[in-house]
Amino acid sequence: MEKIIPRWEYRVFAEDLGAIESNIRAHEVTRVKESAEDYIVCRTSGNNVKVRDGLLDIKQLENVGDDSLEQWMPVMKVGFPAPADDVARIFSAFDLVCPEMGRDEYTYDQFIEEIVGGSDELAVVKVTKNRNGFMIREVIVEVAEVTFDGKAFKTAAAEHIDPALVMEVARELGLDELPNVNYIKAMKKAVGMEVA
Repeated sequence: MEKIIPRWEYRVFAEDLGAIESNIRAHEVTRVKESAEDYIVCRTSGNNVKVRDGLLDIKQLENVGDDSLEQWMPVMKVGFPAPADDVARIFSAFDLVCPEMGRDEYTYDQFIEEIVGGSDELAVVKVTKNRNGFMIREVIVEVAEVTFDGKAFKTAAAEHIDPALVMEVARELGLDELPNVNYIKAMKKAVGMEVA
């Protein structure tokens, strides 16, 4: 299996990104992608759990750097129907006590209704993304239009395994003029869930 190397990210959100978006769009678009995703958010945790393209995907925050950069590590990606042991991993990702699993495996609907719906600490946020990707000095950069339960925002980000390079590009593009806010914090604020 290919070794997973966690990447450092600087991400901003705003209703209008202004000059930041113009600076990014001065470069050549290398990728365009639209998606609809279900994020599973926890009142007491900032880890990233989502379902995209039929896959349950967990990323955990590994480190926060001096420049507020965040290093995220993918820890699991599994399709539905998902084995109960894999479904149970969302509770360890959120540092919650795992309930008894009533099935050997879960379809997506069973996961949402029984596992997420059965917890007072968890909620589903419906997210759409329309992303434009760029490669700037080997750094993955994106501008995206996103919605959190129908509320619209713009986001821009720079990510790479080298945190110093991420910050260099973030400063060149003007991202550092806004605070670094990850997806989970942004969506919790948008839907009125207390930010952990």
